[in-house]
Amino acid sequence: MNALGKIFAIILVTVMLFVVPISNSLQKQDDIIYNFVYETTNEFVDMIRANGYITPGQYAAFEEKIQLTGNLYIIEIEHQKIFYIPDSTSPGNIIAAYEGFYNYEILEQTLFNTLIPVANRNYEFNKGDYITITVVNTSQTAYEQFKNSIGRNPLNNTIYVIIGGMIGNENY
Repeated sequence: MNALGKIFAIILVTVMLFVVPISNSLQKQDDIIYNFVYETTNEFVDMIRANGYITPGQYAAFEEKIQLTGNLYIIEIEHQKIFYIPDSTSPGNIIAAYEGFYNYEILEQTLFNTLIPVANRNYEFNKGDYITITVVNTSQTAYEQFKNSIGRNPLNNTIYVIIGGMIGNENY
């Protein structure tokens, strides 16, 4: 019985000395990566809100910067364009409404459309429009891989960032 207790103590010490610190270290690394992606996305959205447009170079620089983390991401852009319609129930009043534009309209039809001259590829917003950018990791982070290797089910998409706001300027 004493030998069994010693074996159990050795296993427990091994877990405490190696597995727990590695797990905590990798979890901290995920937290740092999340904060980096959050700050980078926030800076990009703030730049769009301040300028009122996105250029292909700005988008490519944003994409490259978050790829430095070593993970793969899906980036979704949503543009809610404001327009006004007359209020049929109250003459003289207008109602603000929004129309949504998404990745296809923003990226493929404008920013990266090779049929449009490079100088005209900027995607422009109007003052009062809304922009939302969602960034989701599609690859497993080191912490997720570690948890999977020791038999625990990893969380999927531990990096999930949504940043948005109202366009304040039209500097184009």
